[in-house]
Amino acid sequence: MRTRLTALAITALTCGFGLAAAAESPSQPRDSLNFFAGKWTLKGSESTYLETCEWLDTYLLCRGDERTETGTSSSLSIMGYSEEDQAFTHTSGFGGTPRTLHGWLREGTWVFTGQHVNNGRSRRLQVTITPTPRGFHFRQEISDYGGPWEPQYDFDYLRMP
Repeated sequence: MRTRLTALAITALTCGFGLAAAAESPSQPRDSLNFFAGKWTLKGSESTYLETCEWLDTYLLCRGDERTETGTSSSLSIMGYSEEDQAFTHTSGFGGTPRTLHGWLREGTWVFTGQHVNNGRSRRLQVTITPTPRGFHFRQEISDYGGPWEPQYDFDYLRMP
C-alpha cells in the first residue's frame, strides 16, 4: 500500500486552489494548508483511491481509502502548524506507529523532514510536495544511517471536482 502524505501528505490538504494559492502569502502560515483541503486521487488510481482532507479546529485531517481485490485499506494523516517550532507538522502512522515530520513552505514547494527507527535502524525521511496545474507531485526519499537519499515513493495527486 502506498504511503499517503497528503497534506503532505500531507496531507493533501474544500476550496479549488491551484498554483496561485500556493504562491499567495496567507495572513497566517497555517492558512497555506488550505491548498490541501478537498478531495484527491492518485494518477493511475483514479477509480480505486480517494483521499479527503477537512479542517477540524486548527488541524487538517486527511483520510485516504484505497480499494483493492482484498478489501479497502484506510489511512489517516493530520496536518497543522506549530507556532513554537515555526514549522508545519504532518503526522501519520505506519503499522500503528505514528511519526511526525516537520516542514516548511519555500517558494511554493513544501519540504517535510523527520527521522524514525524501523527494526532498530535509524532512517531519515524527506518529503517534497510540488504544486502542479491539476494537483501536486509527491516524492518521499529515505536515507539509512546518513547515507545517500534514495527515492521511496513518487506519484501525482489529482484534485477531484
